[in-house]
Amino acid sequence: MAAIASFEEKRSSLANPVAENQTGALPLTPGRTKSTGILSLRRLYHAPRNATEWDGEYEERTSEWFELFVDLIMVVAFSRMSEFLAEDYTAGNVLLFLIFFNLFQSSWNLYASYCTRFFDISFLHTLYLIVFLLGMAGMTIHVGVPDLSFNFTIAMIVQRFSLFIMYFLAACQNRRAKPHALLISYLLICSLILFTVAAFYTKQKAVLYVLWGFVSVIEMLYDLISFLCLPREKLLPLNIDHYTDRRNAFILAVLGEAVLSAVQDYGSQRQREFDRNANFYLSMSMSLLLSFSIALLYYHVQPATRDQNAMRQSVFRGFFLYITTCCLAPALLLVGVSIKFITKATVNHHTLEEREVILLFSSLGVSLFLIFLVRISHYWGNQPVPDDEAAVKTVKWLWWLLVAIWPLVVISFLGLWDVENAHPLSSISVATVLCFGLAVIETCITHWLASREHQGTSSYGAVDVSQATGKNSDANRRRVACPSNVEFALKDG
Repeated sequence: MAAIASFEEKRSSLANPVAENQTGALPLTPGRTKSTGILSLRRLYHAPRNATEWDGEYEERTSEWFELFVDLIMVVAFSRMSEFLAEDYTAGNVLLFLIFFNLFQSSWNLYASYCTRFFDISFLHTLYLIVFLLGMAGMTIHVGVPDLSFNFTIAMIVQRFSLFIMYFLAACQNRRAKPHALLISYLLICSLILFTVAAFYTKQKAVLYVLWGFVSVIEMLYDLISFLCLPREKLLPLNIDHYTDRRNAFILAVLGEAVLSAVQDYGSQRQREFDRNANFYLSMSMSLLLSFSIALLYYHVQPATRDQNAMRQSVFRGFFLYITTCCLAPALLLVGVSIKFITKATVNHHTLEEREVILLFSSLGVSLFLIFLVRISHYWGNQPVPDDEAAVKTVKWLWWLLVAIWPLVVISFLGLWDVENAHPLSSISVATVLCFGLAVIETCITHWLASREHQGTSSYGAVDVSQATGKNSDANRRRVACPSNVEFALKDG
């Protein structure tokens, strides 16, 4: 999703590059300052600068410390949401869980989009960020408590108001960013109005949840709305490398909750020492290994080079990747909820309920399927490449087949397993072996490819630009030679 604006803006800008920031100031990034670097120090007030420019001097950005501070609160929020669902696991609460999750995800994404579009060294931004954090903390405290729905709604209003101030000031202080930032500001006003209306319907839960869900979905589509409403030259680019780093950090925060379920939940159980037998420690170890195995699989499909990133190849690929990762995050959190069920069953020495076993294998299968879709967004049509040897092509196609059918293998265990009397240790062991086994097989494949001295073996190999775009055009050659900040595989036309 976030690739749409950046892709279209970059495509038009390469044809007619802009050498300087339209605010009249030199573009700065945390990695590029003048002389002593004084210009990058925090100031009381300062106009936010574009994080990416068309001057051909692209420098990578990674997550700032204050962005990671936001992620810390998100880990707590994920833990609260998983506890809410684990305490009362029903179909209705699963739906409410997804609404809660998307409300947090949409607000996180709006702030991540701001940080990847702007470099803001103003102390005012720090103050607005504090308000944003307070709003998120209020949401975290009241999430999953029906009697405190009004408090939860007020916290969302506070949080969205801080985001509105950030984008509105960017529109006022940065002429280049004005059309796009102003549109986001107007959309945030619509969100604030709907949340205000929702505050008056906290007693009517159906209306309240519909309003929450509607706003959360619309907020996730702000960039698509901007793409449809603004002409190409008005769209504001974002730093794709920075945004990719932020999305990966978000996925890691979700997995962090699963780690908490695997370690903290076991350690917090007030058991007698003799109750902590071999099954107890084996279940804890398998739960931790399952979370780590999922991280191995997810980060293994991340592009090894900039050119491989789906957001650099086309609008469709970037949008597909965005939607896939947005769906992957709640699926992974449901795996964490399953680990909580396994913890409870292990501690109390009883078997898992049928619905708990179904949740474990279905959420794990869906997560692996979504990771497979992430692979497709980055590499489908690019790997194998025509110049590959016959043996290399065969291995790569078998690799595609393996990762495609593996989610079905995981889910198929529901038909082979006695889901009504499943032992928690057996269930978590099978799930872990399936995930870790896939990671081992993939490692063997990449090791074999590396032994053949095949290019880009850390993932799927380097993307052939002319192949990815379907044309060997001048624009493609410019992209290969240009060290610009968003090196898309451009399409002429």
